[in-house]
Amino acid sequence: MYVRLLFSQFIKINGGALDMAKCVCCGKETSFGNQLSITRSHISKRTSRQVKPNLRTVKAIIDGNVKRVSVCSKCLRSGKIKRAV
Repeated sequence: MYVRLLFSQFIKINGGALDMAKCVCCGKETSFGNQLSITRSHISKRTSRQVKPNLRTVKAIIDGNVKRVSVCSKCLRSGKIKRAV
């Protein structure tokens, strides 16, 4: 059954993460952590930060068809994805 969703409903269902911010090959996506500011000789403040993968939108051959997909640069360099010329 096909259900039509609004964009805001789609984000709520996926837990706030979009599939376009994810590598198709290895599944690398945005990671979260703490940014530490160093004052004097110890860590005084911690603020949240995001580390995003280096994604490239390329035309690739997937299952014999040419598709436009998001792939991280590491997968492109290692040859895990076959680019369409």
